[in-house]
Amino acid sequence: MAYVRRTGLRFDDQGMLLPHSILGSLEDFRSYLEAKGETELVKCIPKSSRYDPFEDPGRRHPEAVESGHGIPSGHRNVQSNALQHWDAHMTQRRQQQDFLSDLLDRPVENLLMSQTNHFRETQQKKEVLNRVTPLIHSGYGHRVGSEFWSLPQRYGDETSGIAATLTQTEQGRREPVTHVGQPSSIRQESGISCAETLRLPSRTWDLQHQRQELGEVLGATDIKQPEISGLEVIGSSGEVGISGRLVFFTMAGEIASSQLELHNEGSTAIYYSWEQLPMTNSFPNLITRTKSVKFYFNSSSGVICPGVTQQVEIIFKSEGDCIHTELWQLNTHPLLLQGASMQVTLRGVALYQDKTAAQRLFIQTELDERVKKKMRPSSPAELYVTEEQEFLSQNPGLSYHHQPVEELKRLWQEVHPEGTWDFSVHTLRQVVLSLREQESVQERSLAQLNSLFLQLSEPSQLNHLQLTPAAVGQHLWRKLLDTMDAEAVMLRNQLGLPQKDTWSDKKEEAPIADADVADNKDGKCEKKGGAAATEGRSRASATVKDDNTEKPVQVRAEKASVFV
Repeated sequence: MAYVRRTGLRFDDQGMLLPHSILGSLEDFRSYLEAKGETELVKCIPKSSRYDPFEDPGRRHPEAVESGHGIPSGHRNVQSNALQHWDAHMTQRRQQQDFLSDLLDRPVENLLMSQTNHFRETQQKKEVLNRVTPLIHSGYGHRVGSEFWSLPQRYGDETSGIAATLTQTEQGRREPVTHVGQPSSIRQESGISCAETLRLPSRTWDLQHQRQELGEVLGATDIKQPEISGLEVIGSSGEVGISGRLVFFTMAGEIASSQLELHNEGSTAIYYSWEQLPMTNSFPNLITRTKSVKFYFNSSSGVICPGVTQQVEIIFKSEGDCIHTELWQLNTHPLLLQGASMQVTLRGVALYQDKTAAQRLFIQTELDERVKKKMRPSSPAELYVTEEQEFLSQNPGLSYHHQPVEELKRLWQEVHPEGTWDFSVHTLRQVVLSLREQESVQERSLAQLNSLFLQLSEPSQLNHLQLTPAAVGQHLWRKLLDTMDAEAVMLRNQLGLPQKDTWSDKKEEAPIADADVADNKDGKCEKKGGAAATEGRSRASATVKDDNTEKPVQVRAEKASVFV
């Protein structure tokens, strides 16, 4: 119980001065009493301005001191007073709820003081129903839709009286429905742990019945109930509370712009400033280019008044093709989101613009046309096909032999001199079989064709060479001589010996030449001169006739010498 000791001053049952009974702060009043010498009254002034009359001074909560309740008002942050008042009142509210819950033996959620928020919710529902009801009930809200004919209310007569101005609602311009609620964190601070509390059925039955009648109309009016808990933004110091991102796409050398809106929905002016945060480099070992400004906007500090929306225009421009990213932080005073940071990421992508693409395409087209005009037609593929390839393609399974094929050509000319043979044995056989009137020619031609067919059926000797002992020995001797020659050249290079000609390409005149000339002239000693010439030669020549070509062939036998 508080009582009055002097005029204007109020004290509690413990004899301490109540802070709200004086004007000004307790520190100023203490200084005033000390100056006047009122030492007894000074003892009745509590040391903290956050004195709680329902709390024992010996059981003061330590959080109150830590949060700055014991700090003098002159040194306390003025911007944080609202939060300190809120914490103090919520602490007192929870203590009262616990006391009443124990006294009445009822849960905290069912106390009457925990149902005060339902009144605002009920008023919002009534306002929504009042706007929808005139749409289906003609007698309700007879002025809805005809506000143009409303006359202002007059006070006094027409000459000396005044007329009241119509409100916005009376003029037909109604404000949107304002939804007010408490998120889950605020309810927990208020001492309400459950989302639903006990409601009296007599208060809600009528509203539920009306909402059921107007269910279809409510859906058509598109009046939505916002989710208050989803609109809550909770932050803490050192964390990112709000993060925004702006992406710019443009060509190199061109400008791309975008706007960032800052809206103050509170009741206090907010001072802000921009700060650029360092970005982590994914490739720190690479050499970075010279830093250049690519984002342009007003990064100076400013102030946003309550209810004002400020737009910040951001421009991105890059002279070359690149992908540039910057991170900016918005610092505010007072602190918002319980100290959580508000960051904006700016990302710009500048693409390379190919300005000479059309010119290069034109030049390429001109070159292609010129090349097509000068290009000669290619020869047909049939000209490059050999006789052997054509014969094998027409007669799969047969081998090509030159002599039998030539005989087949002559046979074709005998049986069919007018046409051209396509190298097909089957075609030649059909032509031979068609000679029925000339039986003798047909039999002889068939016999020759069968004989040549058997020769062509045998595999080619070039593809199936049989290795004889003589061929193997010749191959080994050649390999040995090649190895000796390579070793001799290597030793000569290592020892530095002079290089000598191992083969003599000069032709030696035979001594018999003069003797032959003398024999032709004088006719003497032909055998002796020939024998002497044969013994003195180191290189011999002989003329042999080839039975097939009947041409002279020169055969030489030379001596090989190897020098090391």
